[in-house]
Amino acid sequence: IAMAFHEGHGALTPKCWERGSGGQSCGATLVRLPDDYDEACCDGRKDGDKKSSSGPLRCRSRDCPNSPVLICKITSHSRGLCHRCVSHEQSHLLGPSGSTHVYNGIIGRVDGASGKLYIQSFFARKNQADEHGKPRAIHWRSTKRLSVPNLVGIVRLGDASTVPIHCTGDPTKYRSLHPQDRILWGEVCPHGNQTYEDKQRQQGNVCVNMVSVFEADTAPDVEHEFTQGDIVAIVDCMSFVPEYMPVIRAYEQQQNEILPFNDGLLLNLDASQPADLSNTVLGAEAQNRSAAEADFQQCIIEKFGCGLLISNDSSSEEEDDSGKEDSGGGNVEPKKQTVNTITTLPKHLIQNLVTDMVASSTILPLREIRQNSSLSQQMQTELVDLLLKATLDFGELV
Repeated sequence: IAMAFHEGHGALTPKCWERGSGGQSCGATLVRLPDDYDEACCDGRKDGDKKSSSGPLRCRSRDCPNSPVLICKITSHSRGLCHRCVSHEQSHLLGPSGSTHVYNGIIGRVDGASGKLYIQSFFARKNQADEHGKPRAIHWRSTKRLSVPNLVGIVRLGDASTVPIHCTGDPTKYRSLHPQDRILWGEVCPHGNQTYEDKQRQQGNVCVNMVSVFEADTAPDVEHEFTQGDIVAIVDCMSFVPEYMPVIRAYEQQQNEILPFNDGLLLNLDASQPADLSNTVLGAEAQNRSAAEADFQQCIIEKFGCGLLISNDSSSEEEDDSGKEDSGGGNVEPKKQTVNTITTLPKHLIQNLVTDMVASSTILPLREIRQNSSLSQQMQTELVDLLLKATLDFGELV
């Protein structure tokens, strides 16, 4: 998910201008400076990093005294952009001739049955230049730009009257993009035989499937969204759809499951914010008294008609001395027991949870395993055994 976002937002984010030993510009997308950056350390790196820095981080704009908020991921590149300069450069990238990864085009045909848009006469808002400043020709057979199956965003700029036909190759005749513009996501797909797709690009044609990145019930109605002759902007994320989108779809669906990794928290997606188990459905006695525990039990009641037979009341009359230990001074203190919400479920309920999760998962390996009933059953049995045996302590979760 983070990779798809990073690659996608790079089309409209300033790039690094630092030059390497070969004289070529770095070209990497600038990223936000970490909040815990140590101002006292000029290069902002941890001890032991032997790469030399070219000096303290600074804004690359001439005579700008402000501290940068965007920097290059390469630690030796010290010139970034301050907040004011970021706004200025991003407004330029959103402009009519700002980004090489934003294209203008005209919808030649809308195929409602397949959900495809056939875009023609497309061209980049900004051409890449060679060392002499002249536009560099694109080798469509080898480039990643608008290749199959890239993730792209389609922004409707207006109808056929927006841009005169004789001005379709002039980027200044097209309006800028705005943050409030509606973006519809799609996947670049071949017109027919993918072998000849580079010929289509040379002729200014690109086909976008607007429904393949969505589930069937959430896909947009392309005939309602677009009509023939509409002027559109294409934002090329250059993200590989088969690699990223199934994971994103599966993660979105997993959030709605009864076994959701606690709304993604336990996946530890953000290294700067380690998983906090203090308010999860998995953990120690205090965690079992949290609101999350009540929500989990309510899900079980609604889905299977019964709740968890767990009592977390430390003052229960049924508690005996076996749950206590001598702390050494004669005082008897209750033992701290870790209760795992999932493993305290009856086995048949765990089996039902796992069966539902496997049956509804959109992750490709699980979908393929489901085709073989014996393999599917074996996998479910092993998952149930794993849940019954797991302690799921902090180290195992993260």
